[in-house]
Amino acid sequence: MTLGSQNGTTNTSYTEFLLLPFPGLQESRYLLAIPFFSLFVFIVTANSVLIYTVRAEASLHSPMYLLIALLFAVNICGASTILPKTLLSSMFQASHISLTGCLVQMFFLYFTTVLDCNILLMMALDRYVAICHPLRYADIMTNRLLTFLTFASLVRSLSIVGPVVILASRVRFCRSNVISHFVCEHMALMKLSCSDISVNKKVGMAMRCIDMVVDLSFLLASY
Repeated sequence: MTLGSQNGTTNTSYTEFLLLPFPGLQESRYLLAIPFFSLFVFIVTANSVLIYTVRAEASLHSPMYLLIALLFAVNICGASTILPKTLLSSMFQASHISLTGCLVQMFFLYFTTVLDCNILLMMALDRYVAICHPLRYADIMTNRLLTFLTFASLVRSLSIVGPVVILASRVRFCRSNVISHFVCEHMALMKLSCSDISVNKKVGMAMRCIDMVVDLSFLLASY
């Protein structure tokens, strides 16, 4: 933790945290490692096989299947953000994480989640063009457009998640250094703050509204 003095008082801000998932099951943490390990292996193996299949089969080199392969790749990244740390915590009690590591984990957790939604929107656009403009599909859904949409999705995900993580990095944490979660989730971390987090809550809520309400509405409207 870091110590500082302000107006004669000592301010404490934790820079290292303890992830504590399933507080009532700590004695059985070794058993929890089995389903988490199985899930991680399944996600990585299944998605890797599907990505290889799309890459190896020339008949699958169409925008729709390339987007599916991109979605599988993001799923692997998302699982790699959460499950390895959870496994280490279950098997070796390696639950400690620095503030920097926590913020990095938070960023990739939400970045991959928002990027998943963006890719689903791209897939919905692809299906819309294929169904409503079948004769012009090849002219519209070109590799150039696909590259542009992918880049736009990355920028959009970064612009949505970035402010949440930046604001979280400026918060002072002094209530506790125990995060009652298996991952550095935004509100689980904010509960440990001892400063004004009203802006953090509003930005976090805005991120969830964009991710869950706006994107879901676009998906339902497209289909």
